[in-house]
Order: sequence, then structure tokens, then C-alpha cells
Amino acid sequence: MVVTAMLLEELGCELVGLRGHHYDEFGDEIYSKLLERHADLEVNIATTQAFELVNLIRKTQPDLILSHSGSCVTAGKLGIPALPIYQQTQSYMGFKGVFEVARRCAKLLENPAFAKRLKQNVHLPYKDSWYGKSAFAYIKEI
Repeated sequence: MVVTAMLLEELGCELVGLRGHHYDEFGDEIYSKLLERHADLEVNIATTQAFELVNLIRKTQPDLILSHSGSCVTAGKLGIPALPIYQQTQSYMGFKGVFEVARRCAKLLENPAFAKRLKQNVHLPYKDSWYGKSAFAYIKEI
């Protein structure tokens, strides 16, 4: 996800958050470079629970989300257009891949009607008090 985020930044997007499903020490350098430029970037590593993701999305209010398919559903319920990535039928390599991601993002931003209508017709089970808390309020250090 970090590399995809950096690609979007090069295409002129402003990053407000980053969610990586996997992490190991080999990513330290690239995460460090990104965080040097964006000290206030909301970063979440590992698969979050749906209630954490809803909280983070609602706080950051992105115009668009790129994520795995399951998270795209959550974003859609919040009225945020979402582009599922890492699908077998999509190209992410080379010029063709960059063009394909940029083209699909532009289409979603031009017509966010599906996500807006979905939000109008879906009720999420979270109380307003949950949105006021940190998304990670239930994580305890042992």
C-alpha cells in the first residue's frame, strides 16, 4: 500500500491515511520516508476490525479510498467512493498499471453517486460516542 500511496501522491493526490495489511522490517525505510513528508498521516498496519476502519474513515474524510475489496464495502457504506486493488484482472505494473489506476480513480471521483446513494440507504450500527473515541481505544498493552 505504501508504494500505491506514493504513486497517488505523484499523480497529485493528497494522502490523509494509509492502511497496510502486512508489515515487516523490510518496509521500515519506505515508511520512514513517507512519514518524514507527512508527520500527521493516519497510519494503520494490519487488518483492522470493521469498527476501527469506520472510525478512521469517518475521521479522515477521504475523497477516495483504494483498498482490498472487503474494505471498499465499508468505505461505500460511509459514502466514500472506493477502488478495489490487487485483483487478478487488473494491471498495476509499469505505465499501463499507473494509467489504469489513475483512470479508474478519475472515474470514481467524477461520479461518486453509487457511494452517496449507498450511504443514504445503509445504517451502520455504531453510536456517535464511538466516533468521538480513538479508533484504537480498545487495544490494550499487555
